[in-house]
Amino acid sequence: MYLFPPQTAFGKIVPKSRIYTHAAPSRRVRDLFVSQLSEIVWAHKLSPETLHLPATPGVPEIQIFDLTLKTDVLDDEVLQAIDRAIPYPLIHRLHSESGIAVSAAFKRPSEADSSQWVVGPRFTSSFIIQNSKFPPLPVALDLGHLYAALFVPLLPLPPRSGEELAAHIQRCETHQRLTRSIDQLTARIHREKQFNRRVALNQQLKPLLAERTALGLRQPAAAFPEPACWPGSQCSAEEKPEGVTFSTQPLPAAGCGDESGSRLHAVQVMNKLDLQTPDFTSVNIARLAELFPNCVTETKNPDGTLKRAIDFDLLSQELSHDLVEGPQERYRLDWPGKREALALANAPIRKTLRPARDESVDFDTTRNLYIEGDNLDA
Repeated sequence: MYLFPPQTAFGKIVPKSRIYTHAAPSRRVRDLFVSQLSEIVWAHKLSPETLHLPATPGVPEIQIFDLTLKTDVLDDEVLQAIDRAIPYPLIHRLHSESGIAVSAAFKRPSEADSSQWVVGPRFTSSFIIQNSKFPPLPVALDLGHLYAALFVPLLPLPPRSGEELAAHIQRCETHQRLTRSIDQLTARIHREKQFNRRVALNQQLKPLLAERTALGLRQPAAAFPEPACWPGSQCSAEEKPEGVTFSTQPLPAAGCGDESGSRLHAVQVMNKLDLQTPDFTSVNIARLAELFPNCVTETKNPDGTLKRAIDFDLLSQELSHDLVEGPQERYRLDWPGKREALALANAPIRKTLRPARDESVDFDTTRNLYIEGDNLDA
């Protein structure tokens, strides 16, 4: 939202009939014009004559329209019809009882016919109070750069270094499309009753989240990307790298001995240490779930909580051509408690080896190591 120079003022009311003539909207859209829109005013004209800025092939002029709304809602099809009727880049200021908002669709001349304009994706700001003080127009070398400076604040993602406006808008449009797909897939996961189907849907969700996060980075992801957020910044759950914690603390500035000279420093990026051995049973179930998601089911722990498990009957059907069925003879060693020992071997261990210096001989120089403890623990 900017304060436009007085010499750019145009101040002419645009009849809705003129929009109907040039855009030929459907009867339903015309009804939206009547029910949602009170008045259209051609408020400002940004051109080489009014701003003394050179035009560019894609931006010969920029038009500013003031739209007075009857309600707080204006359908995008109404704005699209106005954009089709006006053959210049156009920025709308929407006025309602809630305040003022800005909406713009990226427009460019058609490559097939330069007299025709292509209306691209639309971006709209939220409403703010009318009496806010707006800054003057940004400094620009030409109308093309001015159009980009007016358009960028409406975009949901920050620009990248050297990125052209068309590429920036395409990245934002892809980000919005992915967000809609993620929201739809997340809703399906919440509605899904079967655990194996939720596992499969989550596998579809992960690459979408990763792609959306990459689009939001200020620079394209490298082969070994840095975290998208750093200490002291706001991070979303999907941007924050797993296994990494951020800590900040105030440190005194150089030459200052009191707290007034302190400033916030990002001091450490620490990896969390897992103080237990891997749960091999869970690892194996996860691997089987990737290969055979329809074989995953749920069982209850002794405390009543649910956990993932494998339905071995379904797994046998999946492997029916390769499974050795029946009690066939084979050489093997059995003893009572063998199955329980296998289960204990796969269970995670939460114990630590501690040196016993008082019971050792030449602890620092010996080459012999003796470990005392249960076989499965050691």
